[in-house]
Amino acid sequence: MKTKKPNTLQQKLGFQDEDLKKPKHDDMMLWLDKNAESIFNDIFFKHLTDVDYNDLLKYAITKKDKVIEDRREIIKSLEKRIENAKDSKSPFDALTKEKEIQILEDLEREKSKVNYLESWTSFESLPPRPKVSIISKVWELPVTTHSNNPNSNSSKYTVGFLDMAIHFQIHHPYAGGFADERHGDKWLSDIKGKIEIDFQHQQSVVYVEAKTEIASLGELIRQIRHYKEYLPGSYYVLCPDDKYQNTLKEQNIGFIKYKE
Repeated sequence: MKTKKPNTLQQKLGFQDEDLKKPKHDDMMLWLDKNAESIFNDIFFKHLTDVDYNDLLKYAITKKDKVIEDRREIIKSLEKRIENAKDSKSPFDALTKEKEIQILEDLEREKSKVNYLESWTSFESLPPRPKVSIISKVWELPVTTHSNNPNSNSSKYTVGFLDMAIHFQIHHPYAGGFADERHGDKWLSDIKGKIEIDFQHQQSVVYVEAKTEIASLGELIRQIRHYKEYLPGSYYVLCPDDKYQNTLKEQNIGFIKYKE
């Protein structure tokens, strides 16, 4: 009987994933697929604390002072324009009624911003942080020699297959309401609405290798490092046996314990 030839670069280098033939491997993959959201919240979700609030408040107060300074500069510019129009005898400095009304409205708006900022001392509350949300789960993701450079003109080879790529979203707090605007030849700080804590949404991806057992820790680490050469990122091992968890962590590889 002919020996089956290896068809991926990983197999040619001697990395044989016998786990794929085991029913338990499918059970683990189905478990990960079903529980990904709760697992990722256990790993990545953190409640906001008073320290987070104080850091955001410190930033907001510093930013607020800069906005007040810049808006006062705008106010002076608008007031000077009205004053020059009244004092000048040149028709080039004269304002139409519509333009004068527009400048007065701008002036009132800028003064209103400064009044709001001068009275603002803190956020109304520390809102709850949204949970980590799963965007997609991709089984048996091909890792190729083009994974990190899809526009490469070189020959494309399959390195191996990652058990699962999980795309998810994390929500980071920030002091919302601030903005910057172009004014002449420079940028000035501004506000857009209310100053409050809001959240930026960051999309990330984690690559997971499922192992029913870790027969050789060295071979597992070599396999993941081999993948990282072509597809850099955050890698985790899913396994029922957590005896190598700390060693993997020291090698910058995460661990998820499979619960039967």
